[in-house]
Amino acid sequence: DTPRELRAGKPHFRRVPGRYLGADGIHGEQKMSKVVLGFSGGVDSAVSAVLLQRAGHEVHGVYLDNAEESARLDAVSAAERMGISLTVIDVKRELEENVCRPFTEAYLRGETPNPCIICNPSVKFRTLIAVADRIGAELVATGHYARAENGALFKGMPSNDQSYMLCRLTREQAARVTLPLGSLEKTQTRALAEEFGLPA
Repeated sequence: DTPRELRAGKPHFRRVPGRYLGADGIHGEQKMSKVVLGFSGGVDSAVSAVLLQRAGHEVHGVYLDNAEESARLDAVSAAERMGISLTVIDVKRELEENVCRPFTEAYLRGETPNPCIICNPSVKFRTLIAVADRIGAELVATGHYARAENGALFKGMPSNDQSYMLCRLTREQAARVTLPLGSLEKTQTRALAEEFGLPA
């Protein structure tokens, strides 16, 4: 794919009655649709879940299990506390084949690969979209600090932009993505977590 333009976002965060919206407005005016959210139970995914719910979406969490039992239990516990359905998917083999092995081979060649950039299109978003297709959800979401608008990806706030981590998503994948934290800085996310009663 041709590299996409990435440009700095401006803070569009605003409060409206009964809900919060980030930069992309949680994909415009869509309401009450299913969204599959990559969910670890950390502050970013937890706040993303609340923002999606307050925008009227039915949130289905997916935890990608890479053999860290304590992290998996944390995600399950957080989902239970928040009342979010959570599917745990074992991705150890996919990570080894698509991320760990290519990373090691590149490193031994003297390169400095970024495992997250490799993982996102080949494992994380591929798995989230597969779950979305299975349950009839159009969109998938994560807690990345970047903006998704009309199938294109743009930079988030300069202090915590993570758009580079998503630079290898295919156009088809990007068209399915919504990023609730796209216009927020981390400090704003932590403030929302405190207001929502979530661990910050």
